[in-house]
Amino acid sequence: MVAVLACLLGSTGGGCSFAFVQSAPPRREPAQPPPDCTTTYVPPIADTVLAVLGGLVTLATSAVCIDSCGNDGHVKTLILAVPFFVLPASSAVYGYAKVSGCRDARKS
Repeated sequence: MVAVLACLLGSTGGGCSFAFVQSAPPRREPAQPPPDCTTTYVPPIADTVLAVLGGLVTLATSAVCIDSCGNDGHVKTLILAVPFFVLPASSAVYGYAKVSGCRDARKS
């Protein structure tokens, strides 16, 4: 089951913000044109949805695994949590921060 879920993650996993959000340059002069960076929150929102779904899958798997997985159930749950929850959640945090920075840079 873990292998099937890992294969699904490989083809449809989170990380949209890591892949598609372009951050603003660190500094720019006021006379320069606005920076070319990502101003839409769509990628981090997609990552948030994937993180919530991944967290639910991880919780459901760990609930089922309590009785049937034996001693290595916690390891299996951790293996699921990393790609299905941690990756999209960290990508969402990154995306929200970079888009917010871009919007602030474009205002000034």
